[in-house]
Amino acid sequence: MLHGESSERKPLEGRKSYQERRKDDKHVIQYHAESVDEYQKFVLIFAKALLTFGSPSHRVEAQLNSLAKVFELEAQFQVTPGIIQVSFGNPETKSSETCLIKSNVGLSLGRIHQVHNVYRHVLHDDMSASDGNHALRKLIYAPARYNQSIRYFLSYLSCLLICGIAFGGSLNDMWVAGFMGLLVRIMQNIAAKSDLSASGSEVFTAALVSFIARGFSTIPSQFWCFSAISSSGVISLLPGYLILSGSLDIAGKNQSLGSPKIVSGIMTSLYLGFGLTLGSDVFLFIDRPARRALRAAASNSTSSTTIQGTYQALNGTSDGFGGTGGSSFTGFFTFVNTSTPAEQNMVQGCYRNPAWGWYLHPMPFWTLFFLVPLFAICSSMNNQQHWWHRQMTVMVSIACVSFWITRLCNITLGLRNHPDYVSLIGSWLVGMLGNGYSRRFGGTAFTAMLTGILLLVPDGLSAAGGLAQSNQGEDQDEYTQSLTLARKMISVIIGILSGVYSSAAIIYLFGKKKNAALVTF
Repeated sequence: MLHGESSERKPLEGRKSYQERRKDDKHVIQYHAESVDEYQKFVLIFAKALLTFGSPSHRVEAQLNSLAKVFELEAQFQVTPGIIQVSFGNPETKSSETCLIKSNVGLSLGRIHQVHNVYRHVLHDDMSASDGNHALRKLIYAPARYNQSIRYFLSYLSCLLICGIAFGGSLNDMWVAGFMGLLVRIMQNIAAKSDLSASGSEVFTAALVSFIARGFSTIPSQFWCFSAISSSGVISLLPGYLILSGSLDIAGKNQSLGSPKIVSGIMTSLYLGFGLTLGSDVFLFIDRPARRALRAAASNSTSSTTIQGTYQALNGTSDGFGGTGGSSFTGFFTFVNTSTPAEQNMVQGCYRNPAWGWYLHPMPFWTLFFLVPLFAICSSMNNQQHWWHRQMTVMVSIACVSFWITRLCNITLGLRNHPDYVSLIGSWLVGMLGNGYSRRFGGTAFTAMLTGILLLVPDGLSAAGGLAQSNQGEDQDEYTQSLTLARKMISVIIGILSGVYSSAAIIYLFGKKKNAALVTF
């Protein structure tokens, strides 16, 4: 119904336009006035639609409050993960009615945009509340835009492309990473059907991907890279959006909504880090020659080593250590390797022999000009965005511009070891473009920005050294390595949070205040 509609409707003859009516001191419904029951139904159905399609939770309460203000309803709202509590007051009887709206939380960018259009039409008095109820019900009960087979293919393509974009994978690594992404999608669907298997699915799935990736990397030819394949394979499991959403909730002073999300996201990061380490170590335990070879390579690259022992001076003319006359010394001795390591052909943690063909080396720089737009398209479609829509063009354009500016800053400013700065620059640019587009052309800022924000998560983690970890010795703790992944994730999210907030403040600082609540980060 609203797929091809303009965001603004022309007023009927004799009616003021919304731009004229908003100049009044108090904007109320004039031309589509209905009963209080219809207004309350619209508020409830609208709240369910926001939950179902994954609208930004830190903006939900503001959207509902703006509706209640325009409808002149006495209402209070409380948002918790997966639930919206709505209380309608009745001034005549001095009583209240409380409703709990619960729904399975998903993410559908196309439907969020359509819900936002209905919200604005009703709020601007261009559509009646009853017509809005009908439109929202059609959206809620409509089938998913893409069936399961298409989403499997999109998962394959997304992991294949991100392997070459963010983790330095070769063409030979990319097809394996694509199948790892397909495997992860299948495992997620299986786990979703059983509450029993859903709790530990992240650990098992990450371990399985890491186990297979380590198997490919230990083939004597060394044509496959463990870190590129394993990091790309689990990219759909990363809780970047969940942690970002929780951080935005807490920044909006809603600790009860944001804290569970952040805790859940950190725990998921720990699960993934532990699973990646576990799968690699299990394979190395089975394949002992591969384990010895890996440890030998790790010891060769070590710059220093410390041992405990006794040094005996055999030179009879020596006065001893420190002028004491003693010819021996017991303690700890550190030996530093100042020679150049023999392994010179390491690129982003992967061995690349110069004599190999081009398909066994990282993708050339110029290939990013079509790999990045393809990934942005696949990521948007995977989140249920219609492939032939103006909003898709805006999403891809913002994601590509942000990626290239971020990559340029990363190279010129030397931000390789600062993922928070990389994410800050990228998210600020995404926010400026997305909010500016919404302000100028009336689109939905959140849906326009999300693809670019999601692209910053793997790119920022790549700048932090990737995802994959492997336990190299007895003195290393796999749980500490899991915490390293969680630390990297939080570092990236803090940068993104700072960027999107500062850009929104700049864009909406000037101009007239909107009656409708912002649908942005």
